[in-house]
Amino acid sequence: MKKLFLLVSALLLTAAVLMICAFAAVPAKLTVSSASGSPGQEVTLTVDLADNPGIAGMNFIVRYDEKKLELKSLELSPEVKEAADLSAATVSTRTVTFASMENYTDNGAVATMKFQIMDNASEGKYTVTVEVTNLRDSDENLIACKEQGGSITVLVPTPTPTPTPTPTPISTPEPVLDAAYILRACAGLTDNPEGFTPADAAAALR
Repeated sequence: MKKLFLLVSALLLTAAVLMICAFAAVPAKLTVSSASGSPGQEVTLTVDLADNPGIAGMNFIVRYDEKKLELKSLELSPEVKEAADLSAATVSTRTVTFASMENYTDNGAVATMKFQIMDNASEGKYTVTVEVTNLRDSDENLIACKEQGGSITVLVPTPTPTPTPTPTPISTPEPVLDAAYILRACAGLTDNPEGFTPADAAAALR
């Protein structure tokens, strides 16, 4: 009886150790990349998988500021599509679904997203994250996952100031120093910077 008790205790201890090891394993990691652009431009982000223990089921939702960014496309990577028995990436619901009979063990990009930066987006950094709603292996065991968000940095270009045109100076024509001009100058009808005298006027009329 004592031997049976010791055997059962050893089995229970072994199971507990295995469970602790399983929970202590490094979780899978989904990381969103970052990019930058100006209002009106389109930028591309990826969702990358690391520390993959082998997954057969995955669902996640993309979260972002819908007032400043517009999700134009959402696609699974070719490698994930090829490994999947069932897959879907839906822009309207911002969701990604992957299902396979066998574990997918590769690391790297699992999805690509294209965003349009709206014209009303002000300068700054806008966070883009994924929320994992399901991650399992082929034995239906839940897999822990660490989510790392990315961002889109909006850069608003500084407008180039318009140069003020330099006005073209208007040249004043030199006066024609004829008899009529000299007579007007002597009579005070126009400026007389030359200092003409009545004698000059009389000489001009000869």
